[in-house]
Order: sequence, then structure tokens, then C-alpha cells
Amino acid sequence: MDWLGILISALMSVLILLVQHLLPWPRLIGQELPPRIAAYVMGVLALLFPLSILYAVWEQWVALLALWTVVIAGGVAVMLAYAVESWLEWRIRATEAEEREEEITDEILERRR
Repeated sequence: MDWLGILISALMSVLILLVQHLLPWPRLIGQELPPRIAAYVMGVLALLFPLSILYAVWEQWVALLALWTVVIAGGVAVMLAYAVESWLEWRIRATEAEEREEEITDEILERRR
């Protein structure tokens, strides 16, 4: 068992995640951080990059392929969930706006009578 390789990979992930979380990014890049999905991607990559290197060193190509396949599929699922959530929120707002428009139109018509 390559405990040293595992430990180095874990420490790489820890360091990358600490940099991602602790640096004052808005001051460094001059703007706010990217949206939540981009932050998720950065966090997942911080975990996957060191592990992928370790799998490559071990020549565990099937495990590496399986890992990335599962992660990509999970990422697509999260993006789809966000898209559906955004669409539902848009529909709710559109329906509420239509209802308010109808109420205002009815009020105007009643005042004219």
C-alpha cells in the first residue's frame, strides 16, 4: 500500500481547498467570486486533481476513468437540477405577474364603469 502517495494526495487537496477558501479572492481578482456552480467545480477539482495524479502514477486507468465518469455525471445532474429550479422559479414569477396584471386590469375596468 502506497501510504505516502495517499498522504501526499490528501495534503495536496487540503492545501488547494485552504487556498480556495481562505484567500481574499475579491481583493485579489478585483471582483466577486464566480457563481455557486463554478465554486462547486473548483472544490471538486481540488479533490480530484491530486487523486487523479495518484491513480495515474499507480497506472489505475480504469479506476481513473470510473472516478471521472461518476464525477462528470454528478456534475451534469447538479447543472440540470439548477436549470430546472431556475425554470420553475421563472414560471412561478411569470404566473404571478400574469395574475397581478389581470387584477390591475380588472380594477381599471371597474373604475371606468
